[in-house]
Formats: sequence, structure tokens, C-alpha cells
Amino acid sequence: MSKKILTTPIRSEDLEDIRIGDIIYLNGYLITARDCAHTRLVKHGRKIPVDLAGRAIFHAGPIMVPDQSSGSGFKVVSIGPTTSMRMEKFEKEFIEETGVKLIVGDKCMGMLEAVGEVFPDAKYQRCTVHFYRNIFSVVPKSKVKIVAKMLKAIHAQESKKASREKAKAVVAELRAMKLKEAAKKVEDGIEETLTYCDFPSEHWTRIRTNNVIERLNREIRRRTRVVGTFPDGNSALMLVCARLRHVAGTHWGNKKYMNMKHLEAALDDASIAG
Repeated sequence: MSKKILTTPIRSEDLEDIRIGDIIYLNGYLITARDCAHTRLVKHGRKIPVDLAGRAIFHAGPIMVPDQSSGSGFKVVSIGPTTSMRMEKFEKEFIEETGVKLIVGDKCMGMLEAVGEVFPDAKYQRCTVHFYRNIFSVVPKSKVKIVAKMLKAIHAQESKKASREKAKAVVAELRAMKLKEAAKKVEDGIEETLTYCDFPSEHWTRIRTNNVIERLNREIRRRTRVVGTFPDGNSALMLVCARLRHVAGTHWGNKKYMNMKHLEAALDDASIAG
């Protein structure tokens, strides 16, 4: 694992030596581009006011307040990823026409399909925890515990083949329990939760969830809740940035999340077999 700094505009060669597990810092502008920007460019054929070639875009919902210092206009006080589904049908053409190199956003099937075409070697792993929560949304509370055990059993198997077979059994059992909607969700979504099986088994528990990001978010929430109400957006931003600097500069940022030697060994074995 190594730390790398990407500076916009990002070149294709800047991405060539990036490996799974690397810590990436972005130096430059992160541009928000939601559904209006996509519609304007792809559907109406109108140019957008920013050159996105080699840039990074953020599917985000910013919170704006009047800019008191200037007396006119607005400023961003908080921002977070928004649902990317609205951009789904435009994503492939948007990537091709703009030359954008980095996209940050919530899950979007169109974006995943576009990335698969533009970057054919990329793999997608759906977080198993969020997959479970999605299924629990259609399960009665009285049956959540037993369904949770059934789902965890799928991802406790020794191989992708065994997990698929277990998933089929779980789907049949859910239907027998008259949980048809839950069964449909498992049947339709299970495959995208099994990508981790293509990697060394030592990495499985690290790849199949995004717990490391959730843990960081929980740490930030823990700090901001102590304050309760901030006098302005800048004070909240200062606290969050201070905590992020602490995380990056201590054992949090230096701790190896995955041992990449296991992946290197697997790649060497694959090249020998090929």
C-alpha cells in the first residue's frame, strides 16, 4: 500500500500504477456535476461552462447559505454524495464526451455500466452490509434475525460456487416463508456481492464491505455531536478537517488495511497458469 497524489487535470498515465489499497489524495478542483449538467450536455447538446477533461466530478447535494462577506451570492457550507440514479441514462456518453477521469457519487447502475465499458478491467463489489439492510426493509421485524443469519451464511461459504448454491437455497427458503419480495432482492442482487471471491481469501472480509469508510464517518459524527450546534459552516468544517488530519497522521492513516503480497502472489500464479 502506498500514498499517491493525483493532481488535476489527471492524465491516463497517472492512473497506471495505482493499485488496490493505495491511499489517494486529490490535489486540484473537485467539480459538482449532477443531473442538470448531464442533461445539458448529452440530451440538449449544449456545452457545460467547465472543461472536465482530466478532471474529477462529484455527484453531490451542496448546502448553500448567503455569502455575508461579499454581500452577494452564496457559499457552500456542507456537501455530501447524492443519489446518482438520475444520471444513469447519460453517464456513458457524459464520460466519453467530457474525458472526466474521476467520479465520486452514490451507486448508479448507469455509472457502473459505463465504467465497465470505459475501464473493462474494473470490478464492482456491492457492500454486503448495505445489501442486507436493503433486504431487511421488506422483512417483518419479527423475522429480521433469522433472515440475517440466512444471509450471513451465504457469505460464509468457502468459494463463489458454494455461495451461489447457498443463495439459491436461501431464496427458496424465503419464498417458503412467504417473503417473496425479499427472495426477489436476494436473487437479483446476490451476484454483485460476491466479487470479493475473485480475490485472495485473506482479503475477503476487507473487500466485501465499506466498513472502513463507515467507521471514519462514525468518528466524525461522534465529534460533531459533542458540539451540537455550530456558529457557522466554517467552524464545522474546521473541526471535521482537524479530525481527518489526525486520522491521516496517526496509526489510523498508517495502518495497513490489506497485505498486497497476497494479491501479488495470486497474480503471479495466474500469469504462470496462463
